[in-house]
Amino acid sequence: MKRLLGILCLSLAALPAFAATAFFTGRMHQVQTANHEVAWDCQYNYLGKTFWRKHKGSCPSQVRA
Repeated sequence: MKRLLGILCLSLAALPAFAATAFFTGRMHQVQTANHEVAWDCQYNYLGKTFWRKHKGSCPSQVRA
């Protein structure tokens, strides 16, 4: 039984981890960072929930959630 449990644990550890991908909603606005640089505050959607991330340059179309 212990051997079977050990094999099962090793099998699960070998499975690849899939990262969640959030998609850009098209909403963005320019902001100033704490060190006085210009950045973009970009809105993303993952499974119906929206969140904001700041990026220098432009907003990527996808980010890891």
